[in-house]
Amino acid sequence: LKLDQVSSLSSEYLRQGEAELIIPLWLKVLQDAASDYLHSRTGDNCRNHPGYMQGKGGRTLKRVIRDFAESHRNVPTPYID
Repeated sequence: LKLDQVSSLSSEYLRQGEAELIIPLWLKVLQDAASDYLHSRTGDNCRNHPGYMQGKGGRTLKRVIRDFAESHRNVPTPYID
């Protein structure tokens, strides 16, 4: 994922300057969630913790995505003919 790719998205998807803020954050929480998931699937953890996205990384990822969706919920989409 590259900044220029995300920055080139239309303003109906991202606000001005938003790509520079969300890319580092999203990459960090995705990494943390992936690490939690892999940890939950190794050794005895698989039997003790059958769920996924239950670690701090997974919860943070869900919160970041939920916050992003909430902040873009009422953004008007342009009418395309």
